[in-house]
Amino acid sequence: LAANTGFQAPSFNDLYAPGWGGFPPQSNPDLKPEESRNIEAHIQYREDGVEFGLVAYQNKVSNLIVSTPRRLDNVDSATLRGITLTAAYQWNQTRFSAAADFLNPYDDSTGERLIRRARHTYRLNAEHRVDRWTLGAEYLYVGQRYDETFAQGRVHLGGYSLINLTAGTTLSENLSLQMRWNNITNKDHTDIYGYANPGSTVFVNLAWKM
Repeated sequence: LAANTGFQAPSFNDLYAPGWGGFPPQSNPDLKPEESRNIEAHIQYREDGVEFGLVAYQNKVSNLIVSTPRRLDNVDSATLRGITLTAAYQWNQTRFSAAADFLNPYDDSTGERLIRRARHTYRLNAEHRVDRWTLGAEYLYVGQRYDETFAQGRVHLGGYSLINLTAGTTLSENLSLQMRWNNITNKDHTDIYGYANPGSTVFVNLAWKM
């Protein structure tokens, strides 16, 4: 069991960034810093390559910084209450893991769900060792969310699922290679109304450690 408090000041861009392309700025010089009170309970079990975990939490946030159709603003009081379940299994050179997040984020004064926050998120992962390589596959599902627009008010954002592939190896004592192929099915999806996320993308990283 753990409890703590948090503080987050708005960034310079949050306060003073200018508009672009003829649009008014989203920044707000009157933004207040966020303050939070957080409590968390955590249970974990491990035995013979099997792992289970449960985290239950509640975050009470004052002056939560959110993006509105006109500009950034503060929500006077918000609650983010949720549970995260995790599981993993190691079988020879293969590791399977899964996680499920259940979140209830709402504005205390209106009872409405906070925008751009899914109530359900699921993840599945598998990694397999082949000689010096680690090969992986990931599945991500993000549930439906809401956003706010200037013309339409609150709008619905549908859920989406993505499949990603990874590979990595150590080439030498100082050199390693990581590759990642995100969204291999090139699925259209968005986290912010009117702004599409990237489609299928491939990243290659060659790291040299001195």
